[in-house]
Amino acid sequence: MIPTRTIRDALVATLEASALFEKVIPFSEADLGAALSNIRDSPDSLCVVVPGEDTFLHTLTEGINEPEFSEIRNRFELLLTARELDQREDGQAGATDLKDATCQALLWDDLSIPGLICLPLSSEPVIVEIDEKRGREAWKVTLECRYQVHG
Repeated sequence: MIPTRTIRDALVATLEASALFEKVIPFSEADLGAALSNIRDSPDSLCVVVPGEDTFLHTLTEGINEPEFSEIRNRFELLLTARELDQREDGQAGATDLKDATCQALLWDDLSIPGLICLPLSSEPVIVEIDEKRGREAWKVTLECRYQVHG
């Protein structure tokens, strides 16, 4: 098995290399609320990588109960933020632009791990409240990293 930390670190490195964000933060807890609090004082563009659910699918040889292969699926939530939802007049990418570029960059990518494939599954806009008068535009992208282990 590939440790989740290895996949997370490769995902962070890929996102950093994309130069889409001023900062990419790996979050070690599966707590979206706590991750959102990190966004409040962030620079213009930020990506927070939060671990999610792991699932294991097993295929066994019929009749003899021996493993043929297992597929392991590691999910991550990516919280992408910018000061605006759409591109600003100065050309600075907005949160929607960052979401689109991130999904395009990660679609079918292997994160330099042979046999792994990244699949963006869903995305949805969120508003991160800073105070009663201000907020930040953000997108939550659910990403699944899949690979197989053969018996």
